[in-house]
Amino acid sequence: MEERIMWRFLERNAKEYPDLEAYRYLGRGETYEQVDEKSDILAKHLIKMGVKKGDRISAYIPPVPAFLLFFMATSKLGAILTPLDTRFKSTELTYTNDIAQPNVFIFQPFLESTQANFEEQVKEMLPQFQKNVKHYISLGETKIPKAVTMQSLLKDPLHELDDELEKRKKAAREEDPILIIFTTGTTGPPKATLLTHKSISSMCLNEARATKASPEDRVLCHFTPSHVAGSCEIVSTAVVGPITTVFLDHFNPKTTLDTVQNEKVTIWGQIPTMFQLEFVLPNFDDYDFSSVRLCIIAGEPPTKELVQRLQKIGQGHVITGWGLTETSGFATWTEIDDTFENLSNTVGKAAGDYKIKIVDMDNPKKELKTGEIGEIAVIGDCNMAGYFGNPEETKKTLLEGNMLLTGDVGYLREDGYLVLTARKKEIIRYAAYNIYPPEVEDYITKYPGVIQAAVVGVPDPMYTEVPWAIVRPNPWVEKKVTAEELIEYCKKGLADYKVPRRIIFKDNLPLTRVAKIDKKALKAEAIEIAKKEGKIK
Repeated sequence: MEERIMWRFLERNAKEYPDLEAYRYLGRGETYEQVDEKSDILAKHLIKMGVKKGDRISAYIPPVPAFLLFFMATSKLGAILTPLDTRFKSTELTYTNDIAQPNVFIFQPFLESTQANFEEQVKEMLPQFQKNVKHYISLGETKIPKAVTMQSLLKDPLHELDDELEKRKKAAREEDPILIIFTTGTTGPPKATLLTHKSISSMCLNEARATKASPEDRVLCHFTPSHVAGSCEIVSTAVVGPITTVFLDHFNPKTTLDTVQNEKVTIWGQIPTMFQLEFVLPNFDDYDFSSVRLCIIAGEPPTKELVQRLQKIGQGHVITGWGLTETSGFATWTEIDDTFENLSNTVGKAAGDYKIKIVDMDNPKKELKTGEIGEIAVIGDCNMAGYFGNPEETKKTLLEGNMLLTGDVGYLREDGYLVLTARKKEIIRYAAYNIYPPEVEDYITKYPGVIQAAVVGVPDPMYTEVPWAIVRPNPWVEKKVTAEELIEYCKKGLADYKVPRRIIFKDNLPLTRVAKIDKKALKAEAIEIAKKEGKIK
């Protein structure tokens, strides 16, 4: 394969693995050959709608096979697919529409599994969309005026446009942008990250090697396509693999466990919060996970207890890595048979030929020495092309030499392994000290009766910021943990300035759209409490 073009991997699969299932969903599947044929048909219908290279196409859909079909279709045209979270309401949809300016809008009208009616939200947005959206494509029957269904499009192969489609394919280049992923906005307004054939396929090739993917594998996907985990790390890597994607159209702890068992999933990747929500189910140990050969932890630092628990699942292999939307997904990996110490304390080494640098947080031109804590920078083909429509932010983030500033903080060990300490914007500035929340959170979650903990900084007139901890207790234990005993526990194992000044208990911690703990919301809540109590103005 001369150039790393995403749809060329699909064509390879259709020729070399024609009978391999590209996906499984609701007990049925389709082969790579079928997906290639259907994506060709959809691509031709998009041509008929006037879609040109570089045009944006929004997809307001959950993790379902239609994402794979439309992503391959748009990539064949050099158009840019923009997946949108189905939890987005009018504010987020207006924001993303104003930036992406799509001329085609794909949507799921209704989702049977959750009884969610997305059509009503689309209907509400029609006046806002009319300035740029010319065509609507629904994944099912709909009442949206002039919308066509994907099923009706697939019935007409449009052979008269075969030559035009081939012409578009021949014009494809590695550097062509094919995907916009909006960042989750946990530390600021969401940015439209522009990813290319090269950036995505480069990351996927490294992931396939790191996970030792093979056509016998089945990988679970319950992450929304609007997140890099769903669109790139799982679905795109499955195409590059090739392996089979098992779609689950929403995350639910019980449904996830049922799917892993019934569909015989072999690669099971989640963020720690998801695993924790599944572990607390009373019948977790009754499930058959014998098909699972590899568990992947990412998105948040894992606790040692989590790693130990996962090593008892299936064949006992665990791997972790690190990356972000701007790196098209993973930029580092541990080894499949890595040590427990590396799995629980690091996020691995730079993937493939990527380079990881640690730079001064105030002067990124200054590279720090091994062991020194600073901002993590990535140099590699996985890096984004930039932020769509935002050259100022692009210039701040993507520096000369294709060096990407990630906003994450950590250090490199002598052996090349990367250790994360915090998000740059989540570091708590206590007088002259820096408090790294993951360190405190990891310590708190070791206490009996604690499931999750999030530590945030609250403004303080004397110390600049002080740490507060928001804790989710285990509802299944008889003896409930108290704030007083947690603070005393912290005093015994942490430096005095790291000890939380306040413990807040919550039955559930708020989550972002990819099930990470929403620290932005928790920080706002803590500040509001501090204001009401007169601690800050």
